[in-house]
Amino acid sequence: FTDKAAYDAAVEGIVMLENKDVLPLAKNEKVVIVGSGAEEFLECGKGSAGIDTNRVGDFYQSMCERIGGDNVRISKDENPDVSADEKIICVCSLGGMEGNDRKNLLLEESDIKLLAYLNTLDNDVILVLNTCGPVQVSEYKNSNVKAIFAMFLPGMGGADALADILVGKANPSGKLPITFPERYEDTPTFLNFPG
Repeated sequence: FTDKAAYDAAVEGIVMLENKDVLPLAKNEKVVIVGSGAEEFLECGKGSAGIDTNRVGDFYQSMCERIGGDNVRISKDENPDVSADEKIICVCSLGGMEGNDRKNLLLEESDIKLLAYLNTLDNDVILVLNTCGPVQVSEYKNSNVKAIFAMFLPGMGGADALADILVGKANPSGKLPITFPERYEDTPTFLNFPG
């Protein structure tokens, strides 16, 4: 019951921000998983929002179960070698904790560099935002990023939930509970942040 509740909550919370006809993934589609969250999602916050459990999912395994182990691989390289027939799932993780303001709305520097590199390729990119809040994504609208998901911190059911959404088994019907500003000037704290 707990696993199903966690899965259902994750499915309902994942928001599809964009899909330019690249999803759902086909049964035998080849994908490479990259980014700071490629090997392990941030499932929850830290501090009083932190929960330790050994029941978290494995996104790589979840994808292997859905499209075949021969079609999925992970690359932790700064400039991953990607074949022409692969779609790229770029999982960008960015944690947070109450009482610790973020310095900006940017992704981690390693993910920014990775996305810049991926934009030099011809492959379609599926960007997954495994973040504690909004991040700046406007610069990726005119790139080879063809789909964007706000997964936030999905809990222990996040791996299976995202995999099912990517293959069309689950509907990404979540709604944004927050605004993703296009620029700092659009935020109410612009005049006094940081401070």
